[in-house]
Amino acid sequence: MIRNEEQEIHPLFNPDSGKISFFDIKDQTTGFLSNYFPSPFTLDKKVWPSVAHFFMAQKFTNPIHQEHIRTTPKATLAKSIAKKLESNHSNIRTEWIQIRESLLQDAMAAKYDQNSELRKLLLETGDKYLEFTSKDPWEGIGGDGKGKNIIGLISMELRSKWNDFEKKRK
Repeated sequence: MIRNEEQEIHPLFNPDSGKISFFDIKDQTTGFLSNYFPSPFTLDKKVWPSVAHFFMAQKFTNPIHQEHIRTTPKATLAKSIAKKLESNHSNIRTEWIQIRESLLQDAMAAKYDQNSELRKLLLETGDKYLEFTSKDPWEGIGGDGKGKNIIGLISMELRSKWNDFEKKRK
């Protein structure tokens, strides 16, 4: 059973609905849920090719590093650049751990707010639990399945917000 940090059933999860696991942007059904999926959006007066581009660039204080990551054609290449810069301790934001979730929420909200087709696909996931199967213990479920699943949780929060908005419009 899916549980949050307090070991309660997560409030955005309907156990009768099942779950959707996602990771690969090439997956025809769930690829759009990945932060690596090409989904241009504008945030901070700049166009970002994907959530991954924005998120990785925000880790650094140097605008040249940020721009290099932003203008890299593919998210996987942007990640490689970010990892290389990170290994050199190049201008990493000292408050990164404290602000990363807020930045990720902003980018994911912009992705779905500005891309109506992706928003529609997100809404079509119904009330299923969204599980990012990355081995990263913060972004995904981790290698042991006990990760925080932040990307999945934010996706469900955004879906809930859009469902509420759609209900009010009708």
